[in-house]
Amino acid sequence: NGVDAPRLGLDKEASEIGKRIRESDKRAVQLETEWAVQPDDLLPSLNRHRPTVLHFSGHGMSDGNIDFVDERGNGCAVSAEVLLGALAAGDGAIRILVLNACDSLSLADVLLQQLDVFIGMRTQIGDAAACEFSKGFYGALAEEMSIAKAYEQGRAQIALTGIPEARTPILRSRSGVDP
Repeated sequence: NGVDAPRLGLDKEASEIGKRIRESDKRAVQLETEWAVQPDDLLPSLNRHRPTVLHFSGHGMSDGNIDFVDERGNGCAVSAEVLLGALAAGDGAIRILVLNACDSLSLADVLLQQLDVFIGMRTQIGDAAACEFSKGFYGALAEEMSIAKAYEQGRAQIALTGIPEARTPILRSRSGVDP
């Protein structure tokens, strides 16, 4: 949650993702959560968990940056280039980035230099739609579906609840990668 932005139901989203994963008997996905991650926490968290999929839920900014909060409680904009540098400094385990944040699509081209698959939001997305997308997406991953099918299920989950934002999430992949 950003400093000057509306409060998001991030705990509800994490709970719903966890529930969908636990409902699967395949155990294909393991969820590790980190709360209120500040820019300074990102690298230690990535080193500790070594995720294949990195999911960020929070606020995207209209200028294409991601809204973090620093250790002093001030808003801190993180650009695609800075995020790319952090991801590139890791061990290369991250193949998929889900930026469940408004206006995050603009980061795709830069981040696909390091990633195989990027999922972001083409415009603003409401909190309920973002949560529904995550439920559908991770529920399908837990059932060992492809990234493309999981993405489709995330969008379908939004539509099934009657929220008119099913076209907001966008999937992009690096050239030569079949999600």
